[in-house]
Amino acid sequence: MRQPTEIFFDLVMVCLHFLPDEIKNKLTFYLDYNILDGAFLKTCSELPPWFAAEFCYDPLYGQSENLRYCFRLAYRKLFLKRTIDIMGTKISLEITDELCGRFMQEIGITREQAEEWGTMLKENINEIETNMRKRRRL
Repeated sequence: MRQPTEIFFDLVMVCLHFLPDEIKNKLTFYLDYNILDGAFLKTCSELPPWFAAEFCYDPLYGQSENLRYCFRLAYRKLFLKRTIDIMGTKISLEITDELCGRFMQEIGITREQAEEWGTMLKENINEIETNMRKRRRL
């Protein structure tokens, strides 16, 4: 039997897989500014109820420890690539369509659902980034 944290991890990776490349290329930026955390928080209402129950969000710091754990686990499992250069550290997602398909099968969701959740996550990321730019926090 799979643990809730494993299923949570699978769904996070699936949602990230279905983000457009322009967002995936800025994944480090969205993590640094807690935009990804806020976007997942806003998307929680559309995801399965067990996801919201597992998702821990700290409103004081505006971040999710669960999400940070997912990225640590993804790095250990080689689903994340870390590049270090003169500009700093950048992470990129290294999940194939086949692996994503296995994750979706284990969770019990369809590709259409996953694409829809990826689209919602993208919209929430864009909305939060726009609001932060308006308030001149970026």
